Amino acid sequence: KTERWMKVSIHIRDNYLYIGIENARSEPVDFDQDEGLFRSTKEGTFHGYGLKSARTIAQKYKSRLRLEALDGRFSSSTALLLPPPLS
Repeated sequence: KTERWMKVSIHIRDNYLYIGIENARSEPVDFDQDEGLFRSTKEGTFHGYGLKSARTIAQKYKSRLRLEALDGRFSSSTALLLPPPLS
């Protein structure tokens, strides 16, 4: 059985908020070419919305969602353009 873990990285650099999440995976992943996202392989009605939501948020803040299925882990990250400070 694969050890379960998750690493979250968040920091601000210049005008961008970087968010990176990496977690363990033991199963193969299924990439949907039409959606440009990985498909959830979990059972149930409410799985598979997280990456779609993350992509929508990234687009709203002039970014893109980067996804990678690496050896034994899955990674997603984005750098959101922050709004200008209020004066």
